[in-house]
Amino acid sequence: MAMQNEVKQKLGDVSGGALGLSQDVCRQVCDLLNTDLASEFVLYHQYKKHHWVVEGTEFASLHKFLDTHADGVREIADKTAERITYMHGVPYSKMSTMEQKAFIQCEGDDVYDLRSMLEHDLQANITVVQKFRQQVEQCQGYKDFGTQFCLMEWITKHETWIHELDSLLADESLSKGISLPGRAQQSDMRQGGLGGRPSGA
Repeated sequence: MAMQNEVKQKLGDVSGGALGLSQDVCRQVCDLLNTDLASEFVLYHQYKKHHWVVEGTEFASLHKFLDTHADGVREIADKTAERITYMHGVPYSKMSTMEQKAFIQCEGDDVYDLRSMLEHDLQANITVVQKFRQQVEQCQGYKDFGTQFCLMEWITKHETWIHELDSLLADESLSKGISLPGRAQQSDMRQGGLGGRPSGA
């Protein structure tokens, strides 16, 4: 005879007030954090995809760079889920749920040129920071200073990754040793003379 699994706590339920906060506050904060959890995992898998498919003369350094970012995002996701359980909530766990609830969009399964992939990572991190800043204000209104502190710490981590990605995408970066659409033409124009015009133009 097959055993029936007994549901101990349904997704979306908060079993009671926790951490000295009301049940209503815990429920609202858990809803916020679950969207964060979903978005961090979407970003994590995007980073891992880029880690897998990156190629070119800078493969070794970028392969490691992307994996380091992915590990950092996964760590934030783990801490987010733990914060939800502290508040007696249930963290998302199904990938289909995470993709649906995330506030950043999955890139898709196609492989893009290196610059486009890094730009996608940059924009995703910026979106996360913008959302977290809004949630910091919300948690302050709830007097949930613990979650507010966590969000502020996670913001600084994402801001570090934004800075690193932005530096890689600077005009002087990703241009030597990597063939990118239009790069050869731009390089020829810069070498042609003042103002970017070819000599004799």
